[in-house]
Amino acid sequence: MRHSRVWLACSLLVLYVLGACDNTEQGAKKGTNVRAPTSEVTSAENASGLRPALPHATKPTDLNMGALKEAQHTIANVHVVEPFLLRGAAPTAKGVACLKALGIRTVIDLRIAPKHVAAERKLVESAGMHYVNLPMSAEPPTQKEIDTFLTIVRDPNKEPVYVHCQYGADRTGCMVGLYREIYEGWNYQKTYSEMRRYGFKPYLHKLAATVQKYQPGSPEAKSERAKVDALLEHETIKP
Repeated sequence: MRHSRVWLACSLLVLYVLGACDNTEQGAKKGTNVRAPTSEVTSAENASGLRPALPHATKPTDLNMGALKEAQHTIANVHVVEPFLLRGAAPTAKGVACLKALGIRTVIDLRIAPKHVAAERKLVESAGMHYVNLPMSAEPPTQKEIDTFLTIVRDPNKEPVYVHCQYGADRTGCMVGLYREIYEGWNYQKTYSEMRRYGFKPYLHKLAATVQKYQPGSPEAKSERAKVDALLEHETIKP
C-alpha cells in the first residue's frame, strides 16, 4: 500500500512538471510574456529608481547610408552617436542640404557668434528643419543648456538631431559626453576616450570636469535624468 502511494505521488509530480513546461513553451510560441525572476528582468535604470526611457522613433534602419556618406564627405567630423543623434562640425549651405536629405529634423548649434547663428538659422529653417541655438564657450554649460539639450535629444518628436559647434570637437564633445553618461551609462574613462577621439582638447579642463561630474550613479546624473524625464513627460521645455 505504501509503495502504491509513493508511486502515485511521484506520477502526479511528473505530470505537474510536464504540464508547467508545456504551458511555458506554449506561452512562448504564442508570444505571451513569460515572467522571469525579478532579479533577471530588472534593468539598471529601474534598479536606480529611474523611469524607463521613452522609446525613440528613429531606428538604425531609418538612416540613409548614401545620405550619411554624402554628409560625412561634405561636413567635417560627422559621426553617428545613435540613429537619433548625430554630431559634427558647422555645416555650410550644402551641408544643411545634406542634413535635410539625411532626415534630420532638429539642428542644435552650440556657437555664440551672432552672425553665424543668424545665417545658419535661416538656412536650417528654410530647409524645413527646427533650429536651436545653445551658445556655449569653454566655460561649463549652464543648467538650462544641459536640460534643453537632453530634452531635445530624448524627444521622439524632434529626432533625428544633429548637434555641432564650430569643429564638432570640444563643446559638442562635452554635450554628447553628458548624454553618454546620463542616458547610456558610460563611465567617464570611456566617455572621455570618445571625446578625445573626435578632437576634444585636453586643456579644456572645465568642460571635461563637467562631464566627469555626471558619471553614472552620481547624484548629479540621477537628478538630471529624473528632471529631464519629468520635463519630457509634462512638455514644459519649449526651446
